[in-house]
Amino acid sequence: MMEYFGKLLIMGWMFFIGMNVSAQQKIDPYKMNYIVSPKPNTILYNDTVYRGTNQFKVLFYRTHDNLLIYHYEKHQSNKIWGNVLGTAGMISTLTGVLALSSQHNSTGAKNTTGAWVATGSGLLCTIFGGYLLMEGQKHLFLAVDVFNQRYAKTKVTAKVGMSVNGPAMILNF
Repeated sequence: MMEYFGKLLIMGWMFFIGMNVSAQQKIDPYKMNYIVSPKPNTILYNDTVYRGTNQFKVLFYRTHDNLLIYHYEKHQSNKIWGNVLGTAGMISTLTGVLALSSQHNSTGAKNTTGAWVATGSGLLCTIFGGYLLMEGQKHLFLAVDVFNQRYAKTKVTAKVGMSVNGPAMILNF
């Protein structure tokens, strides 16, 4: 009975997760779109693909908007520090694990406190580096969102109104 309940629970979770998964990301042609990809960060705007720091800098700095520049710079600093801490954490974890492994294989008991400290601190560094990378992604997404709210074109609209010369039709692109 318990075995059946476990399988049913797993199937329920898979169904729940599957309902929220989509195969493609919606791209709005009138707005800036942040393309979710592991590497490199990509932004699609006005049929142009922007990748990397230099292209993002041109895209955000030309607006002279302090909030956009703040989010871009926060993204950059979080990305840099996340990569530094992730690499340092990986090296520290590897060093600690190798030290523990070599001390375990040698004869006689040795003090393993330093190896455990290196392993633990390396894991914490790696986790915090990953957190900073995710925060950097969040700031880039927020920059795109702010850009869309302030500067993105809306859809083409047609209005009929009155001008000085009489009735007129206005097209906004």
